[in-house]
Amino acid sequence: MLGKIIGLTLGFTLIIGVKMGIRYHKAENDVSQSKTDAWPVSFKNNFKKSCETEFKSSIKKRRTPTQNQLKKIDAISESYCLCITNGIEARKIIPTKFNPMKENEKQFAKRVIAPAINNFIKSKSGKKTIKICMDRAI
Repeated sequence: MLGKIIGLTLGFTLIIGVKMGIRYHKAENDVSQSKTDAWPVSFKNNFKKSCETEFKSSIKKRRTPTQNQLKKIDAISESYCLCITNGIEARKIIPTKFNPMKENEKQFAKRVIAPAINNFIKSKSGKKTIKICMDRAI
């Protein structure tokens, strides 16, 4: 009787383990394949909004702009960030999904997305894109 209970428990544990392994592998595969997917509208909007926020705050750290300058900064940041967002999306350097079995979205952004963006910005292609986008924005 005890042997049957232990056997059933081990069998049940094995089935659950295999099922979890398959789910984990599928989730990892979905994440890596999402680099080639078109960006969902919400992801693209959040990315652009984050860029605009960073752009504006970096300018405001250096000096306090007047009301008229704020309008210009808003227009420039919107144009620049749209260009950068489109450039990064076209290069397919970041996945748009994260593995919920492994980490939350913020952790994923910190571990995967931020380094990919930083590497792009430091690259020759990234520097060229930034210059092109800034020239267009101004």
